[in-house]
Amino acid sequence: MHLDDTLLERIAEKRLVRFARLLAEEFGSLYPKRCRIVGKNNLHLFCHGCCKDAYILGATNYGELKSYAFVAWHLGVGFARDPYYRQIQTIFASEDDFDEKMQKISALMFEAYFLHDKHEVESYTKALQRILTLNLKKLTSLQNYMQIAQVLENIYPQRVKAMGGVEHISTVLVSICKEHIVRYNINHPLGIFIYSALTFFLGSNVANDPLYGWVGKYLQSTELKMASKIDILIKVIQKRARNEKRSLEKILRDKDHG
Repeated sequence: MHLDDTLLERIAEKRLVRFARLLAEEFGSLYPKRCRIVGKNNLHLFCHGCCKDAYILGATNYGELKSYAFVAWHLGVGFARDPYYRQIQTIFASEDDFDEKMQKISALMFEAYFLHDKHEVESYTKALQRILTLNLKKLTSLQNYMQIAQVLENIYPQRVKAMGGVEHISTVLVSICKEHIVRYNINHPLGIFIYSALTFFLGSNVANDPLYGWVGKYLQSTELKMASKIDILIKVIQKRARNEKRSLEKILRDKDHG
């Protein structure tokens, strides 16, 4: 007896749903505070999306799905296709098996993209402070994506370097921003910068990432006018940057007293 393709797809989908449920439980245990902020529904959307992505990319068991989701938790949904992360795309294009690829990507993430030591936490804290003190009037004079990339470098030089430098960042921004700023009705110098910065910090698919539902809520709103949408995004970003900065400063104080 041979199973037809439709039945095999149904079996695979049920397996992914079960794995996604297990992932959601694990993340809820490991990161209870953030999971409460993300919300139960968005957490399940995130876990199911990770399972589907990893399965398509060659994952064959729960451990491999979990390692993929852990990286996505830090680098954003769809990180395997994110043009910001050229090194990750190179690894996925190799002939290694999925487990070997994820070991290399996990090592790269901790080395280059994640806050793995006190110095990196301090660098990120300074970047958040620079976001809070940006001169919004000056941002309206930015004329192209290279200038935006240079501002991002001034904000967080370590991350720009890890991602491949200013030229690569500007190239990525050209490829991912043009269509979206029109779709989301933020085709204004300040709106373009905000969207560019969101993708730089949170991933190129940030508008559809369940981990950042607030971004999609405002970007995809059809009720808000452009000026209102940009104003709300600025206020929410500043609020979240302040909260994140306070959290990181507490981590640094705890380490100093540890």
